[in-house]
Amino acid sequence: MGFFDIFKKSSGEKLLNDIVGKERFNTAFLNRLNEHNLSPNDGYNIKNQIKEEIKANNLETHDEINNRIEELLKEHEKSMNIKRKAVKKVNELLGKTELTDAFKETLESKNLTEEEGFEIKANLYKEIENDTIKTEIEINRHIEDLLKEYEDNIGNKRKTVKKVNELLGKTELTEAFKETLKSKDLSEEDGFTIKAQLYEEIEKGKLSSDDVVNRINEIIERQVKNKKIQMQNKISVKARSMLKLLNNQEDFTLNCTKCGEKLYLTDKFCFKCGHEIADEIQNKSYININTNPEATKKEEEIKDEDLTLLYNERIKTGYDSEFKFGYVNYLNALNSSSDVFEVCNKYDISQEDFEKQGLKDGFIEEIANISCFTINEIKDVLRKYNLKVSGRKNELINRINENLSLERAKEEFPVTSYVITQKGQDFVKDNDYVFIYEELDYLKEDLGINEFDNYIVQNKDKNAYELIEDYYKKIEDKVVSAKQWSEYKNIFKEENKFFMKKEDLDNSLKASLKVFILDVNNWVYDEEFQNNEIAISKDNVKILNKLLLEEKLDINQLKDLFNTAADEVKIPSFIIPKDKVFRYLILAFNGENIDKLNRELRNS
Repeated sequence: MGFFDIFKKSSGEKLLNDIVGKERFNTAFLNRLNEHNLSPNDGYNIKNQIKEEIKANNLETHDEINNRIEELLKEHEKSMNIKRKAVKKVNELLGKTELTDAFKETLESKNLTEEEGFEIKANLYKEIENDTIKTEIEINRHIEDLLKEYEDNIGNKRKTVKKVNELLGKTELTEAFKETLKSKDLSEEDGFTIKAQLYEEIEKGKLSSDDVVNRINEIIERQVKNKKIQMQNKISVKARSMLKLLNNQEDFTLNCTKCGEKLYLTDKFCFKCGHEIADEIQNKSYININTNPEATKKEEEIKDEDLTLLYNERIKTGYDSEFKFGYVNYLNALNSSSDVFEVCNKYDISQEDFEKQGLKDGFIEEIANISCFTINEIKDVLRKYNLKVSGRKNELINRINENLSLERAKEEFPVTSYVITQKGQDFVKDNDYVFIYEELDYLKEDLGINEFDNYIVQNKDKNAYELIEDYYKKIEDKVVSAKQWSEYKNIFKEENKFFMKKEDLDNSLKASLKVFILDVNNWVYDEEFQNNEIAISKDNVKILNKLLLEEKLDINQLKDLFNTAADEVKIPSFIIPKDKVFRYLILAFNGENIDKLNRELRNS
């Protein structure tokens, strides 16, 4: 769409709102919907379609818009009649609220459950809604296709589950699998964790029977790696005792001069604010632990590695930044059913460490993973406790959770998993700056995780977005002082991403306008200007077009924002004058060939 078409569009939308209503439909349009047996949802679909046609300059006057609305009302009415007829046919064949006996028999003959029958019905309704199927012949053919697809899919899942159970055991682990675990220094609890992971992947359709053996080996190796990480972080009993001893003796403690937190002489940095405390330690005489009578009585000699472990544990209890970032990502992965193993590998922290910390903080809780068991297995448990066995799988699982204690459920279904609590969700929300940081490459290069985290934590009076915005201004000043103009432009590209994340369209648009200005005024480094390498970025023009459509600025508002952006750009001088840059901006918006504009600029 050309730039000036945007202004035609705004007047067309005003006419549309006059006819149907702006935020809510007016009485006249609701009456028209009722006349055609259509719902308000159909009305919104019609309104959106009219908007698209206005954008395309197909509709301009009041009469054109009103006549097109009437055409669409009739089209939707005809379409809805076809849909209602198709839904009626589906209900005749499969049942309306309950499944028909004939369809139940068909499901049983294919070893499918009633729950899968309802899923097939839901799929048919969706296809009818999307106008994919309309006639009775199409409905029958689609039912046959879905039955075959479900039969194949369920057959493959059952085949894969059977293979897993053969290799690892169904309720108890096989002797061969126990031996494998033992040879890898893994416990039977680890074995059940591996089984749970496999069941989950089967349920999501990510694992076939042919890949089971390889996948088992992959997960075992991952568990071994996690165990090694856990052992590296494990603090000795001796060091734990030492921590308790030090905590009760003032001679071994001091306070951080920056935040006042109580520290030990074994600490290298303040675990709360990250301040290095080497100077403070020098001001206290070195204390040999063995010269203290109580230490000698209670402890053997504390080795250097014990003190290192002590330090690591001290940091962990206050969430060192690396652990904290991994922890937030782990909890978020758990909340969104993503792969927690990817988080563990990325941060080189074991899943068990995350789980222990999560349980300690109350951010996660352990539940019986009933969903990985078959419907028949769940029904057997329900019968055992004289509970109803009718209903879909989710209803059966809810019945178990409502009537059995957590411990009893875990006994009956010996595969458990962790779910995030509300407290954990609040923790993730409070630390969402972790995700912002990971999306901003320039910020990551300039600030390490520890520096970034300390920067946020030490400035709690501002939210993370404000702090990052302030930091970008500091980076801008730094590269301007160094006259690194290419880097200067890259900062604005990243600021555009940041403001988009923040949903601040004005500043996002302004950042992209600055990129456009710097593309045209191509200062490279120091005092060097390269006219022969001017290149308006096509990608940036696309971003500008998208933002402009969302902002709905008129020509004067755009010019004001452009002038503000130009005034804030700190290049040595405008080789291409501002008014000429703005002219090229409008030409780019109007769909002029970017390569042609670049050639023209280089020759100017």
